[in-house]
Amino acid sequence: MLIVPRTCTPQQESDNRNSRQDSKSVALQDLRDLYAFVLLGDPGAGKSEAFKEEAKALGTFPVSARDFITFDQKPETWAEKAVFIDGLDETRAGGGDGRTILDAIRCKLDQLDHPRFRISCRAADWLGESDKESLRLLLPGQGTLPVYQLDPLSDSDVKKILSANYGVINPAKFMRQAEQFRMSDLLRNPQTLAMLAEAVATQNKWPESRLQTYQLACRKLLADPNIEHSAAKKKTRSTDETVMDAAGYLSCMHLIADVQAFILLATANDDALEIRALSNPDQLPLEECVETRLFQSLGNGTFAPAHRTVAEFLAARFIAKKLGSKLHVSRVLALICGADGGVVTGLRGLHAWLAACAETQRGRLIETDPIGVLLYGDAKGFPPGDKVKLLQALHRDPEQLNGVHWQDWGVRPFASLATPDMTTEFERILRSPLREYADEVLTNCVVEALYYGDALPNLGAVLLQTVRDDSRQGGVRKQALRAYLKNYFEDAEPALKLLADIHRSEVKDSNDDLLGALLEKLYPDQVRPDTVIHYLHAPKAEYYGGDYSSFWRRSLLDRTRDDDLKALLIAFRDKVGARENHHFGEYWTSASGLLTRALKTLGDSSSDAEIVEWLGICLDKHYSPHLQEQDKKNVYEWFAQRPDRYKAVLRIALNKLADTPKGIWHAENRLLGAPRPHDIELWWLSQVDQAPNREMAEAFFRNAVWGDDSGRLRGGLTLEYLEKWASERAGFSEILAERLTSNLEYHGWRSEDATRKRKGIAERVARAAEF
Repeated sequence: MLIVPRTCTPQQESDNRNSRQDSKSVALQDLRDLYAFVLLGDPGAGKSEAFKEEAKALGTFPVSARDFITFDQKPETWAEKAVFIDGLDETRAGGGDGRTILDAIRCKLDQLDHPRFRISCRAADWLGESDKESLRLLLPGQGTLPVYQLDPLSDSDVKKILSANYGVINPAKFMRQAEQFRMSDLLRNPQTLAMLAEAVATQNKWPESRLQTYQLACRKLLADPNIEHSAAKKKTRSTDETVMDAAGYLSCMHLIADVQAFILLATANDDALEIRALSNPDQLPLEECVETRLFQSLGNGTFAPAHRTVAEFLAARFIAKKLGSKLHVSRVLALICGADGGVVTGLRGLHAWLAACAETQRGRLIETDPIGVLLYGDAKGFPPGDKVKLLQALHRDPEQLNGVHWQDWGVRPFASLATPDMTTEFERILRSPLREYADEVLTNCVVEALYYGDALPNLGAVLLQTVRDDSRQGGVRKQALRAYLKNYFEDAEPALKLLADIHRSEVKDSNDDLLGALLEKLYPDQVRPDTVIHYLHAPKAEYYGGDYSSFWRRSLLDRTRDDDLKALLIAFRDKVGARENHHFGEYWTSASGLLTRALKTLGDSSSDAEIVEWLGICLDKHYSPHLQEQDKKNVYEWFAQRPDRYKAVLRIALNKLADTPKGIWHAENRLLGAPRPHDIELWWLSQVDQAPNREMAEAFFRNAVWGDDSGRLRGGLTLEYLEKWASERAGFSEILAERLTSNLEYHGWRSEDATRKRKGIAERVARAAEF
């Protein structure tokens, strides 16, 4: 089976969502030199597989959090390697404080003399700064513990997996169909991708929800891939329904009773439970179900669920069928909740799927753990009344709900709430005059649903009203605008009107987020390259990496067509005031990248005069250049390959700027520090007779005879040639003598200074050696 290399994104210290979105992803393999880190992800995101691959690369193996705590580990096992502790969330069982398990892990790491370590955990079950601070104490020097979020699968990853692991002949078509059936969110998670591929293969049609996806996929996993083996057992094989019930029963034992594995015959394995020893009043085919692909063989007749999320679904399905006459929901909650009444961390997935499967008891289950129901189950299929109950329960727990907003979930949970039957309720929430903290968090939930979910009818106007309402929180307004631009943008006029009102400060936009989102959408078709510069100003919120900064630093050039480059260059040329601010990063980054692309794309077909104008956009008011490092290399390389263009541009710059000797420096700076051609001194000499006045002629001559850093003449010039040349022009012999003398003095002084410094260092070293 193909396992694609994964990437992850560092979590920032602040709660600023934009700073997290702007963080750059890193390859997981690039973290191998770190002393320690934590890897977060949603269920089925591939944390365990990623840990297996990384542990293998370091010559070791991952260990479950439960096993790490339970069994004695020899220090030499981790020497010079790292401890990969997988599934912190799965071990946080029992009532009370979830920090107890982490304390046990910390104690064990301390006993092992603080080895390097990595810990994985479901994102929603990571206790944030509390957990981070506890683990930080194990670090050398007690530095900062890095925390990373496992990135969703990329398009390229999805295509490779579909082709290699599931035999999909046309992965691109599969992905387009997933988008058409509103199932594309399932593609970004390895587990739900597998379930979706299995489900489609089962029915040769697309499922309508996550719940149906799991149902169809589990039935597909029941089929024996060995045709002959399947035919031999056809007469004795149980029905799919009873086998899934059996798998659900064993999954309940696995999750609720914490049974790690099941065995067919008794052994000395304390962690495994003999199947025949289980009470089985319904005569379920338990031995038959463990031989299906719903379970994995651990060897020696031992089996365990193939994946935890599948076990959670199967267990919930089994319990839901028992609720009513045989089993009361209170009994179930007593088994899966802790002493504080909350669902045990490791059982939140089971509880969420139970809410999806048990319609008659759903209201009680929603009240018990609304966040878990939203994150781990499937609320999309709930009737509108149950969705409203879920929203009301979420409204009563704003702190947890707010935490979900900024976590980078691969499968966006709020999208499941955006169904046509929720249009009236969503509009009511958006129009509500209430502005308490809980109300704003709930409204943010709604606008997230409208962004990531289906486009509900007739909500475009109320979303724009929300954007314009500065009594709303900035995050709510920004997400409302993003939802409008993504799903309700048909006529550009309302968006252009909003852009104009923000530009005139008639609509408040304290951190430029609204302006940035509008520019991202409207440029370059509605806002043209020759006018976009009007919206460029120093960010209102300093050091805030939001959409506005992102547009100018990245999107502007990405969206600009080659045919529009000259218009954009002229706009930047005329933005004189921007160049007065040395710290105006948005301007300098944009100008630097624009110049590089213009030279590469248009330079050879453009005039020297045009290039002189372009170069000026990267000079501040003091004629100092501002180029990003890579752009600097590109500009320098472009001129290095075109020495004649360098001199032609310099000639025009001299005519334009150099009416005094100081102007020569300004003209040279127009080349932004690009390396001078090897024959530039000879070129300067050729310009002397063309100088507009005596003062400039002498300045040109001094540049010609200055030489390189060591004072040597270059470009074929010799002292004899210069002496002859100067003797033919009045006054230049004296300038030559003066210049050569100053060169010798300057370079001689530098040599003497270096010798003096070396001598001083040697003396200090000698004195230190005496002690």
